[in-house]
Amino acid sequence: MKWFGGFFCGIHSANCGTGGEDTLNTVRVDKINVDEEQELAQVFRVMSIPTLVVIKNGKVEKKAIGVQSKQALLSMLQ
Repeated sequence: MKWFGGFFCGIHSANCGTGGEDTLNTVRVDKINVDEEQELAQVFRVMSIPTLVVIKNGKVEKKAIGVQSKQALLSMLQ
């Protein structure tokens, strides 16, 4: 999963880092600052932040824009 945000955006810890959800605690999350990685944000067509991108087998499988609930994140990972 790639999390695109800015230096001012709090990481999704309110969603992922609490509650002890095994699935969320074992997912690799790359935090990408769009201000510093503009080209990478363009590759993934990030137009708004935060944006979450789920990648499986090297391909974008799902994408979500905006703050997501823990349940929405779990659903994205299934």
